[in-house]
Amino acid sequence: MKEPDKNKLPPSKLLWHLMNATDFFKGFDDPGVTKNHIIPMVLFKRISDVFEEEYQIQLDREGKRMASLKDFYEHYIPENCKWDDVLTGDDNLLSSLKYALVQIERENPQLEGIFSSMRWHYSDEYGYNRILRRLMEHISTYNLSNSNISALDLSLVIIELDKRTSLQTENIRYDNMLLSLLSP
Repeated sequence: MKEPDKNKLPPSKLLWHLMNATDFFKGFDDPGVTKNHIIPMVLFKRISDVFEEEYQIQLDREGKRMASLKDFYEHYIPENCKWDDVLTGDDNLLSSLKYALVQIERENPQLEGIFSSMRWHYSDEYGYNRILRRLMEHISTYNLSNSNISALDLSLVIIELDKRTSLQTENIRYDNMLLSLLSP
């Protein structure tokens, strides 16, 4: 039997970590917190981390000019739209996040509707930007690139997270998200 890779993120550890993120939204009257916030943020982090990993490989192999070409990537992330750009950018995190996700969907037709179907309907009067920042910082604990967690393991974590939070909302298109994550 093959030994588990000690450098990989164990799915159970990530699941436990994401389950803790649901606490950030206590007091919000939204039964879809997991599907409307946590899972899409995990997908954004995954796409961003995979892009960064692929970009570094292309940069090392081909140089900056070639690494900048969209054709090298399963999901291309436009300039200033990566996870860290949003997290460290504008004070209005919600605005920066919405902008980045719209741009990512525009550049990646296969992701159409995945991020734009999220319900970001809170104003900042409830400290929503602060909660989003805490969520992003929490998710930032782990690198979700291919070298750290397989697409299959991450997909199983997402399915289990959804199952454990027992939410039955229909706004997020899981079929496309999971197929996108499972793409080589």
